[in-house]
Amino acid sequence: VLEFLPVCATAAIGARGASDERARGSMLAMLHELAEDMRFRVRDAVPEALAAIGARAGGALVEDVDGFMDGFFHAAAVLRALARPEWLTTLADAEPVVERVRQAFALLDGANRSARRYPGFKALEDALVVVPRTLGPRFGAPLFAAWAELATTKDPDLAALVARGIDDASLRGRFADEVAAVKR
Repeated sequence: VLEFLPVCATAAIGARGASDERARGSMLAMLHELAEDMRFRVRDAVPEALAAIGARAGGALVEDVDGFMDGFFHAAAVLRALARPEWLTTLADAEPVVERVRQAFALLDGANRSARRYPGFKALEDALVVVPRTLGPRFGAPLFAAWAELATTKDPDLAALVARGIDDASLRGRFADEVAAVKR
């Protein structure tokens, strides 16, 4: 009961943001707040709502969610939404998407030791590790070039995260040169 209504409200916010461009800014502000809700089911509804808006707004929403890249749960919601087919198929320009990936990684890379114990840190790690598998086939070389840059981190845990992201047979087959560049 304590989660049902907020989850429904999150879906409604996404529907309103998708159908009314004038309300999109205020709907994104509400989704930003809900992205760090303490109830995980409410947080899990945010990427779906963002993807619903993105299905209509396309690449413009990638720019609009720049404000989401200020927190672990927020950035994880954006990455998970970008990976959803309803939004991903509307995107043509790789650079803003790659910039969101870089921003998300910078959050992890700049986190102090106490922040690494925060559940949002783990949520963002989980969202980032699937980026090459979900966004790679759509954006190809620009995404893998950025992923190779991220692999140069001095943090061994984050370097391992980058390696886990490209550990996929379908990527090795289709993007063999790019995957090899990341491994180097």
